[in-house]
Amino acid sequence: MSQLLDAARAAVEAGAWADAVEALELRAQAAYGNGDFEAAITAWESLHGHHATHGDATEAARTAAMLAMYLMMDTGLMSPVRG
Repeated sequence: MSQLLDAARAAVEAGAWADAVEALELRAQAAYGNGDFEAAITAWESLHGHHATHGDATEAARTAAMLAMYLMMDTGLMSPVRG
């Protein structure tokens, strides 16, 4: 996690936060932890798109699985509230 955080900090310092691949995963995790589900899903989708576009099938699959997990968690956790 510290490598991810260091990469995100470097991206912020360079003014490239929106373009930093490392920052997208951190953004997704932070947004979810902050209760901003839509921002978390958007960040996971952007990260998946980046990996898919650049031909990294392993990372694309991992981010797709993370996206599915976050969607499942939100549905499962919020079902009683929404019901």
